[in-house]
Amino acid sequence: MRGEQRRTKSVDVAREAGVSQATVSYVLNNDPRQSIPEETRVRVMEAARKLGYQPYAPARSLRSGKSKIVLVVWPMSVVEAAISQMIEELAAAVAKVGFSLVWQVGFSSEQEHLSANLAPAVVVGMVDENDAAAVASLQRFHAPIITLGNRDWINAGTCAQVAYLLQQGPRPIVYAATEKAQLQHLSRTRQEAVQQMCREHGLPEPRIVTVSQTREKARQALADLLAVQSPPFAVCAYNDDVAFATLAALSDLNIAVPETVSVIGHDNTMIAELSIPPLTTIGLENPNLTEHLIASVVSVCQGGPVLETGTLQAKVVVRASA
Repeated sequence: MRGEQRRTKSVDVAREAGVSQATVSYVLNNDPRQSIPEETRVRVMEAARKLGYQPYAPARSLRSGKSKIVLVVWPMSVVEAAISQMIEELAAAVAKVGFSLVWQVGFSSEQEHLSANLAPAVVVGMVDENDAAAVASLQRFHAPIITLGNRDWINAGTCAQVAYLLQQGPRPIVYAATEKAQLQHLSRTRQEAVQQMCREHGLPEPRIVTVSQTREKARQALADLLAVQSPPFAVCAYNDDVAFATLAALSDLNIAVPETVSVIGHDNTMIAELSIPPLTTIGLENPNLTEHLIASVVSVCQGGPVLETGTLQAKVVVRASA
């Protein structure tokens, strides 16, 4: 078993360059208050490169009182490809200004240890800014917060779901909720939007069914629903994952989609076109979102303000399930 490799310290650089440890500190920190001969400066830099010296970040942050960490928190345990790509681009952008990105997947408001162990310069929270518990958990970091998510964005997608279903003809609407605990706030927000849309259009109060991600439980949930809700009806799913489980359950129950029950998802995930039938869903689009997010994060890293990141536009992606 290989032990931990010893970290090269400034004293090692000083010994290699034949100078004092204080001189190494002045050179590596580019201290403007000290006049160091160019020959000495070059010798120190060459010694640091030769030994592979890297400044110890925790000590440097302690001395300066400034962090070089950008923390991104994502509440879900699964990350879609589009989000992953956006975070990769953000990581590359903050690296150019000397910062490192830390990405916490599956973040919840109960994870108090994270704020005890990390002191980021800025927090990017991919949470609903109206979720008081989520925002409070981000505030524990005592750093500027950039949130990507608000009620307008959430409602835009859900309202587009219901509006599309109404265009297909009058059918009772069922809201299919997720069972995942960390998504309950967002799921309830979308549920309320569906209920409001139904009231505005004179439709019956939508039934609510919680659809599991396991096939057997999803099938039982849909069987229970069909016992109290006669077809035809339309299912407005919390997201594409819930829609996929709904489609699988309906297939097991020999219910024709979309003839008997129509299903619409939310998020337009990469595999939405591969379901049987291909899933009609909602895509949230903002071609400049990543660019705006990067600009805002870099602004904060450089001591500037949090900038606007823009809004998302809901678009119905029509396939065969509704």
